[in-house]
Amino acid sequence: DLVYRLLKLGLKGFYYPEKVFVFHPSKDFDFNDYERAYKYGIGLGAFIRKHLKDFYGLVYFLKYCFIRPLGGIAVSLLCLNLIKTRLYINRFKGRWRGFLEYGKIGKY
Repeated sequence: DLVYRLLKLGLKGFYYPEKVFVFHPSKDFDFNDYERAYKYGIGLGAFIRKHLKDFYGLVYFLKYCFIRPLGGIAVSLLCLNLIKTRLYINRFKGRWRGFLEYGKIGKY
C-alpha cells in the first residue's frame, strides 16, 4: 500500500530484478494454508476497496475479486482437485470480507 500511494503521488521508483533474490523454502501443504489464503485475501480485498477510485481500480477489482478466484475454483473443480478448490474458495471469501469490511476498526 505504501509503495502504491507513493507512486500515485508521482514519486519515482526503481526496480532491479537482477539485484533482487527471494527464496521461499519448499513446504508440504498443510491446513494452515487455507487460513493463510483467507487472511491474505482479506488484505487484498481491503487494498482494492481503499484504492477503488478510477477505471483502473474497477478493472483490478473485477479481475482479483471475481475472475481469478472464480476461475480458479472452476478449473480446480474440473481437475477434481479439492485442495486447490478449497484454497480458491478461501481466497474468494477473504477478498470479499476485506472489500466489504474495509475501514471497520477491529473487525479482522
